Amino acid sequence: MTPLLRLLPFLCLASCVTESVDGQESTGAAAAQTDIDPGAGAQAGVNYSSDTPEAVAAAFAAKYPGESSAEWRRDRNDSYEAHFTQEGERMRADFTPAGVWIETERSVKWGDLPQAVQNAIKAEYKKDDIVELEYTENAERGEFYDVEIDPKGGKKFDVEYRADGSKVR
Repeated sequence: MTPLLRLLPFLCLASCVTESVDGQESTGAAAAQTDIDPGAGAQAGVNYSSDTPEAVAAAFAAKYPGESSAEWRRDRNDSYEAHFTQEGERMRADFTPAGVWIETERSVKWGDLPQAVQNAIKAEYKKDDIVELEYTENAERGEFYDVEIDPKGGKKFDVEYRADGSKVR
């Protein structure tokens, strides 16, 4: 076997792409996650990525005390995402590299949406085209419902609604 062929499996491993639950990609070392002690503010049992800054770990611990099931990823905007389950609900909290909280998203079901949001969605979109529903708390834009639409033959997009059914601008 030639030396190049022997290296092929390792080259593939180093350049592999993994896709997260929310469809965002990470590659190579960024996709690998290891248990490390990121320092003060960290919680035992939380799976911190090897590049999770101490400020991010401390901010997460302060916002979600006692939470120990988080797995960390970097998103395409260079933010840190903590993926975890709280009270049986899938959640994702995003932080800047400096540890500033950006937003938290929680998966919801159709029946969890306020009636005004359901009515607004049905007025414009087919319910069958909805692929994801999330309740979002955002540091800058407040609370809203994020609806991911995947129209047949079209491109996926998000629409955000306030609880009263109005769109977030």
